[in-house]
This record gives sequence, structure tokens and C-alpha cells, in this order.
Amino acid sequence: MPKTKKPITKSEQKGIDWWKERERKVLDDVARAKRIATAMKLSYRRERNNGASASLSIEKDGARTLIMFGALHPNTAIVAYFRVEKAKQRQGAGTVLMHDLVALADRIPIRLALEASPLVEDKYDDKEWAAAIPKRKLAAWYRRFGFKGPAKKLVREPQ
Repeated sequence: MPKTKKPITKSEQKGIDWWKERERKVLDDVARAKRIATAMKLSYRRERNNGASASLSIEKDGARTLIMFGALHPNTAIVAYFRVEKAKQRQGAGTVLMHDLVALADRIPIRLALEASPLVEDKYDDKEWAAAIPKRKLAAWYRRFGFKGPAKKLVREPQ
């Protein structure tokens, strides 16, 4: 005897609709970010789309960042990492990219969240990245761009 599908309840349908709306919002944010990044002449690459989350990798003059949309909240983009090549350290490459990143977030508009944690080592990348700086100094650097909160949970609202 063939199995019959159980009908979806109103509660289940509400959950499905919520998830679809969240996914639509995240994909809209990513599409907007890509358009704005193109207009700002930023080099970017879409990393993945996993359900209701998607990532963009943005590079400029020896600095690179990965932004995850929808992983935490539909109106928040997580800065998964922010790196500067060793050869470009202390030459303003990180500052230039961070200015572009916050301008991008302001134009979307979307909240940025990150943890100020110094890079120890990246064995999966062939580039040599800047040496780790103390967490306290790194958090102070992020605060210059409008991030607020403790080093473990820095957040920047769109302005």
C-alpha cells in the first residue's frame, strides 16, 4: 500500500514561510552587497549559499575579509575574518578595506558583528598574513570604525 503524505499543519506552514522569507532577505542582502561592491570597485567572490546563509569574500590591496550573511540573524553580517598580508602590514591596507567594508554595510544597510581575535596561523592559505597583534589593540582598532561592545562581541550598527 503506497504511503500518503501527511498534510502540513498551519504551524509547520508558518515555519516554512518564515524560513523562506529569511532566505529571501539574506539573498537580497547578498545581491545588494554585490551590486554595491561592484560600484565601489571592490574585488569579491561569492563563497557559498547554505540554506539561509551566504558568504562574500572581499579583497583589496593585500587585505581580505569574509562576510557571512544570515548566519546569525537576517539583519546581521558576521565578519568571519579580516586579514592583511604581512608585506602590507602597517601601510594602511587594512584601514582602507575596513573603510570600504563599513561603507558597504551602511549602504545595504546591515549590522556588522565580529570577534576581535588575532590571527594565529592559516595553514590553508598560501599567503603570508600579518603577525598577530594583541587582542586589546585589535579591539581598539575595530572601535575606530564604530564597533562597540566587548572584544568577544563587537557590533557596528549601520550609520
